[in-house]
Amino acid sequence: MIVLSRTRASRTRASPTRGVAILALLCTASLSCGGSASEPDGYPRTTEAGDFVFLAHEGVSDSDVARILDALRGNAERIKGHLRVTAMPRVRVGLWAQSRQDDWDRAMQAALGRVYRGATGYTPARDEMRLLLNPSSPLDVVHEYAHLVSFQVNPNISNNPRWLWEAVAVYEAGSAPDVRTWSDAELRFPGLQALNQYDSPLPYRWGYHVAQAVITRWGDEGYLALIRTNGDLQGALGITEAAFGAYVEEFVRGVAGRR
Repeated sequence: MIVLSRTRASRTRASPTRGVAILALLCTASLSCGGSASEPDGYPRTTEAGDFVFLAHEGVSDSDVARILDALRGNAERIKGHLRVTAMPRVRVGLWAQSRQDDWDRAMQAALGRVYRGATGYTPARDEMRLLLNPSSPLDVVHEYAHLVSFQVNPNISNNPRWLWEAVAVYEAGSAPDVRTWSDAELRFPGLQALNQYDSPLPYRWGYHVAQAVITRWGDEGYLALIRTNGDLQGALGITEAAFGAYVEEFVRGVAGRR
């Protein structure tokens, strides 16, 4: 889940796999799943664009749709290529305006069972993402799309484990923090248990460099093996969790220039 502060601190971009599957079934009957009863007739407005179907809710302009589509078109093939995914389902992209926060909250409540304050993006199904538009939405949508592509690598990867689920999306979106600005305390790897927490910024703060560290040492094959095995460090990479944590910290300290 994405928040405006860029501290992505909530549950999954959507929910555990079972919840995703149930919602997908509920949504197949109508593309307007997740709409709001408070909207006037004609909303959400549907725009079909190749592999994407946009559901623009009240207050979302054609230019808003265009900038999100441009971000997807500029990154979709790159992400699919890196994760070696050859085919994707047609993806529904729900867009809400900031002026319709109440409608956004109602749709999230219906999809996830609660409202995550400050959230601006989530994936309620394996072929759907939703965004509350903000200046960072072109980056947010790439993050969410990476989640959807990762489902094609492993249908059971959603938050399983959370540290890897978020690391893949943060890395594929190119959301690299500047670790040169981190204090010595911040450069201490907090451990995978900490990165598995919900309502925490840590999976997002560390995710990019966790993925980068894996690719640097084990290559794309190791990265993909880790996704396919739900983060089985020993089975996929031949390393213990403790040794992996020590390696990631050393790697990030190297990036920061403070070994």
